[in-house]
Amino acid sequence: MRYLIGLVVFVMSLTMVGCNKPDSQTEGPGWVDEKAMAAADSDLENWLSYGRTYSEQRFSPLKKINSKNVGQLGLAWHYDLDTDRGQEGTPILVNGVLYLSTAWSMVKAIDARTGKLIWAYDPEVPGETLVKACCDAVNRGVAAWKNRIYIATLDGRLIGLNAVDG
Repeated sequence: MRYLIGLVVFVMSLTMVGCNKPDSQTEGPGWVDEKAMAAADSDLENWLSYGRTYSEQRFSPLKKINSKNVGQLGLAWHYDLDTDRGQEGTPILVNGVLYLSTAWSMVKAIDARTGKLIWAYDPEVPGETLVKACCDAVNRGVAAWKNRIYIATLDGRLIGLNAVDG
């Protein structure tokens, strides 16, 4: 069921073009369109969807980190989520902003370079909704399309947020 909700979010985000900025904009926070998705295999700076590309391989093509130097990696920054509930959504990275969902269908936008919170959104899902969920108050992630970040909430709503300020 949750996989179906994630698919619905992505498909709905593709069809809700009328809610977005004009097609003349081609970059900025949350800007994903047909051209960007078609070029996702060669895009080394973004992770535009759940599986990174249309082929859903979830594989990074980056070459600078390998089996010889992986032990030299260190922590650049961290961000503490405001919940102790499960986290199951894959974050997406669009033009330097990390977008992620947390428990209770909350959404965060974080500067990927610094780890600083840009904005947060709480859809205020009623607590009694949890009894209808099979697997806790988790969320399977967000989708981006033309300056909007989409989230399917635990209580059955589809919400489109402005990628710049939530």
